[in-house]
Amino acid sequence: MTRIATAPTTVFPEPAVATAHRPAEWRGVDRDAVRLLVAHGSGITHARFRDLPAFLDPGDLLVVNNSATVAAQCDAELDGRPVVLHVAAHLGDSDWVVEIRCAPDAARAVLDGRDGQHIRFGDSAGLTILAPYPRRSSSPTGLGNRLWRARYHGPMPLRDLLARIGRPIAYGYLDRRYPLAAYQTVFGNRPGSAEMSSAARPFTPEVVTALVSRGVGI
Repeated sequence: MTRIATAPTTVFPEPAVATAHRPAEWRGVDRDAVRLLVAHGSGITHARFRDLPAFLDPGDLLVVNNSATVAAQCDAELDGRPVVLHVAAHLGDSDWVVEIRCAPDAARAVLDGRDGQHIRFGDSAGLTILAPYPRRSSSPTGLGNRLWRARYHGPMPLRDLLARIGRPIAYGYLDRRYPLAAYQTVFGNRPGSAEMSSAARPFTPEVVTALVSRGVGI
């Protein structure tokens, strides 16, 4: 008998006090005033993100993501059942990678979808589920399917439709919905990210100016 070893599952608790229920600006905090943990040879330093230039040297180089966040979430129906649709990668032609989540707040993924089911949204648009993506039983637990390959059919290109009826992807831990501007970075000038390139969120024009003045390349 052959034994197959499986890796143990690590679960990280999510204490409510450590969860960001709203963006920094809506908590009365400037984007660049959020906390920054700096690890270096002699230990760690607690700072604020606006202190970043002090930890870099002239000639250092920062590589940033210039992808802007697009509206990629909308309310939908899965064979008549209310769901929240997340649209991710375009696979070419009319095929997309999508995630189906529980309505109304997208707090949990719907894992019991089936090939051939129909997702309807907008006035006359929809998607037909083709197969799990990238493979069957690919959810983190191996039970069910989180992502799907689906074929779009509608009156206009899917991205254009989502720009009209969609909203930024958000999850159940938020206290309410926030505008698309809350999910953009100062570097985002090429629309394309289904979710925000969040590592760059604390950057502000003032931080960028301070970095460049210090001789840091971006």
